[in-house]
Amino acid sequence: MDSCIRRPQTSISLYVFRDDPWPKTIGRSSLPLLNSGFTLKLRNHFTLYTVGAGGEIIENDGYMDMPDPNLWDAPDDAEHYLVRYAGYYAKYSEIIDRNELSVTISGAWTSELHLTNRFLLLKPLGYVFGSFDCQVIVLDPITVERHLIQPVPVWSVGR
Repeated sequence: MDSCIRRPQTSISLYVFRDDPWPKTIGRSSLPLLNSGFTLKLRNHFTLYTVGAGGEIIENDGYMDMPDPNLWDAPDDAEHYLVRYAGYYAKYSEIIDRNELSVTISGAWTSELHLTNRFLLLKPLGYVFGSFDCQVIVLDPITVERHLIQPVPVWSVGR
């Protein structure tokens, strides 16, 4: 199977996440499917150069949304829930300089532990990635963490 789908001006390749487990004590989406607790957004950054009427170089850049990644529930073990993801990315070229995947927690979540003053945060929040050879990319796992609400944002504190 050819891993690249040829399109005008770009190539699209499959990427996959590894298994993304998180402890069952953290909780899960209150909807029947675990993957309903996540929203993924995939886009690429492009830069187009054109030459104006006077010979000046005009640079236009921006982001293009890619097809939504697929999410599916995977078998979990006694201590962890597991969701897997797969999607497509744009190959590096003279136009495409990066792909960005952002992951957010969505919807209501339930937990066996009824703790107050806590919030859930993904680690990491996403990835910037790409490839010149249009091969499958396996990204590092993403997990869900519970944090205590503090006067200082958790992401601003060195770890």
